[in-house]
Amino acid sequence: MKNNLLKSFRIFLTALVLLAVCSAPVSTLALENMSCSILNTSIIPLDRDNIILVSTPYNKVYDGSSIVWPELQLEGISPGDDVTIEYLSARYTDRYVGDQKTIRISNLHLSGPDMAKYSLQVDEIEFPNCGAITPVIPQITTHAELNVGGEVLNLDDLVSGYAEDVTPYFQFASSDTNGCQLIGRELTSGDIPGEVKLEVSVNAWYVNEDDIPEYNGAHEYITINIIDPEEKPTPPGPDDTDPTPPENPGDNTGTGDKRQDPLVVTGSSSMVYGESLHLGVVGGSGSGAVTYAITGGTGSGTIDQNGRLQASRVGTIWVTAFKAGDKTYQMQRSDAKVITVSPAKITITAVNKTIQVGEPAPDLTAADYMVSGLVGSDHLRTLPTLVYAFTPDTSKAGTVPIHPVGAEVPAGGNYQGDIAYVAGSLTIQAVKAFPITIQQAANGTLSADHQSAKEGTTVILTAIAQEGFVPKTPTVTYQGIQLVVADKGNGRYAFSMPGGPVTVTASFTVKPPIDTSLNFSDVQSSDWFSNSVAYVCKNGLMVGTSQNSFSPNDTTTRGMMVTILYRTDGEPAASNQSHYADVPPSAYYAAPVSWASWYGIASGYSPEHFGPEDDISRQQLATILYRYASYKKFDVSQRGNLVQFSDRNQISDYAIDALSWANGAGLISGKSDQILDPTASTTRAEMAAILQRFCQKYALF
Repeated sequence: MKNNLLKSFRIFLTALVLLAVCSAPVSTLALENMSCSILNTSIIPLDRDNIILVSTPYNKVYDGSSIVWPELQLEGISPGDDVTIEYLSARYTDRYVGDQKTIRISNLHLSGPDMAKYSLQVDEIEFPNCGAITPVIPQITTHAELNVGGEVLNLDDLVSGYAEDVTPYFQFASSDTNGCQLIGRELTSGDIPGEVKLEVSVNAWYVNEDDIPEYNGAHEYITINIIDPEEKPTPPGPDDTDPTPPENPGDNTGTGDKRQDPLVVTGSSSMVYGESLHLGVVGGSGSGAVTYAITGGTGSGTIDQNGRLQASRVGTIWVTAFKAGDKTYQMQRSDAKVITVSPAKITITAVNKTIQVGEPAPDLTAADYMVSGLVGSDHLRTLPTLVYAFTPDTSKAGTVPIHPVGAEVPAGGNYQGDIAYVAGSLTIQAVKAFPITIQQAANGTLSADHQSAKEGTTVILTAIAQEGFVPKTPTVTYQGIQLVVADKGNGRYAFSMPGGPVTVTASFTVKPPIDTSLNFSDVQSSDWFSNSVAYVCKNGLMVGTSQNSFSPNDTTTRGMMVTILYRTDGEPAASNQSHYADVPPSAYYAAPVSWASWYGIASGYSPEHFGPEDDISRQQLATILYRYASYKKFDVSQRGNLVQFSDRNQISDYAIDALSWANGAGLISGKSDQILDPTASTTRAEMAAILQRFCQKYALF
């Protein structure tokens, strides 16, 4: 704000409230807004009665102040007007870490070519639940160098981002100190070159008393390379005797005595951790093959013989090229090219979501964000959480921003400390719904999962017959036309809602005798799984692989599993579009995968890879059933004792709770010799048995 405080933050918009320049009476406007409330006075319109003023959420890292600079948007104004709104200050109501912050904006005023048409009589405006302050994350440099002979390194230079009242604590990570002395926060080198590891701890710091730290704590390891300056390596030149060239696949007889032209490594001198860089050479002579080797540096990586460099740690990497000799020329090598490897940047993007007016706001889960920038098996130290910028009002159409917050980059210094967050949004759509009228019949009841529905909605009908009767396919009529009704099995039917009201007529008939025989040639009545196969087939959960075979020993895939649960849940409406590249919209499991991912029942290996054709393991099956049971709000409190299984250490962390529940609930038991076999594929016979136990436990049929 140079020279004049009124040169404040400017936001250009096409709006504000019209004020009459005449004697006609005006009415006070009640701002219709999901996120703001007016203080002191209000905006007065002339010829409109519905102006919406919203603020985009504003998040920042704790800096001890409450100052913010949000953007404002005003909607509902006559087209073509050019008005600028300015404000002198904007602040959170407090300066501490937390979400759902309230922003108060003061000293609003107008400017612009059309400002004379408007009157802004607002002194202050307040936006509840419109931002967050996140903790400061300590930044620790994990690699450093120190000369031998008593040189002193101030370890404070390696740590930043902690509170003034906090003192980082350093100690040797092992007894191997190479003669170094550590006093407080100063490391003094000895006379022995080598590597020393330090352990550093930084305590969290709470500025106020709400149990949420303004400065996060940290625990990390630092590697100090103690070097002799007289022996400190420098990028080798072509006349140096070391390093030894790698084994050369080309013509390397080297019988010639003529010296080659100078050899130079070409390509960029910088790259980012996790990226690959292609290097080349110019110069050299003769027919010898060119090879590459990493010959030094503080970073690390790998390079193939085509010059493709892959960085695995930040720092510097020295790359030397070698051109083999031939019958005319001696072997030649280049000066080492120094490549600087910079930390990678992580971006977390919230996924957009859409609901209809009147539907509940969806819970935000790990399936609702995507992480980009992570390398290989690296993982975030702290996963992000998703928050709505303000509480969604689902009674009317609108948009609510979704913000990812609170993640921490992996340890080790290979990533930039500040994560880029990209907000998504929840769109609340206003769609007209039409009533569904059900005409009941004797000997049973019929219900629908919607009382009214918009055009194109899949409506599920459920028929429950009295003892001795079975349901017949209901009739659905729209404007005198009978619609197509699909039989989903087990008394469930589906139809697509037309663009108007429908009438559904129930029908029941006498129950015919039940054929309890199985027609599968590969399932005998004496088989341990025969009863389970009969159960899942008669309840529509599984079908045979052909007319007369069930293939009990074949494996079951992840796509099959989510499809079975999708059928069990009545095949609710779901999109066949998903963010998984390996789930095409035409696949039979497309809608089930989309449904399971949306409700957190099944997740992919990555944001792009679901693996629908992969065999489902016993621990994956337990996890998906556990999440489905939780989604249905079934009791999942049972726990089994996994210590009894000798292969319990093979259970992945994500599956421990689920397998303990499945074992305690009697769904999955061990194999012979107390083996749980969590990573083994699940056969169709095993799947049938587990599904029968699950359905009978929770009385699904």
